[in-house]
Amino acid sequence: MVDIHGIEKEKIVSTAFLINSEGRIVHVWEPKKIENSIDDIINAVKKLKGM
Repeated sequence: MVDIHGIEKEKIVSTAFLINSEGRIVHVWEPKKIENSIDDIINAVKKLKGM
């Protein structure tokens, strides 16, 4: 990736998947910084576990 100043930078992109006990994907968080998604992920896990 090259920024607006012409400097080449690397970027890590992650996708998070929540998989239930039956092995099925129940939620996908599309590529973005994981730090911005962590609360959503924790809440989804709690909901899946009935907490």
